[in-house]
Amino acid sequence: MYVYNIRCASVDQLIFLARYRNMEYVKMKWFVMVFFLSWNEDGTRDTFVFTNPVYNTEMECRATLIDRKEVMKYTHGLMMAYNGQIPGPIEAVNCIDENEFNQLQFLKNEQEGKIAL
Repeated sequence: MYVYNIRCASVDQLIFLARYRNMEYVKMKWFVMVFFLSWNEDGTRDTFVFTNPVYNTEMECRATLIDRKEVMKYTHGLMMAYNGQIPGPIEAVNCIDENEFNQLQFLKNEQEGKIAL
């Protein structure tokens, strides 16, 4: 299980990136995203996207969010990624599609200076 760390600048940005899209005719990948309640000194918040496993449908992804066994896997993945100490309480867990993941990847690359504006 892999965890992807992404910092977002505002709640509005998080909501925009996590909103649902009705794209039933397009087959895309779905990922589980964790939203933390804590804030960083630079005004961003920590969020994590699990890039493994990847789901084929939103319904399949959402089913794992209420499955006790899968929740334990996500919890273990977060604890491993943070060496036993997550950055704060978890505010929400949701599923995002491939397009939203790509937008987050763009933001992460931008923050790391990997792309020029």
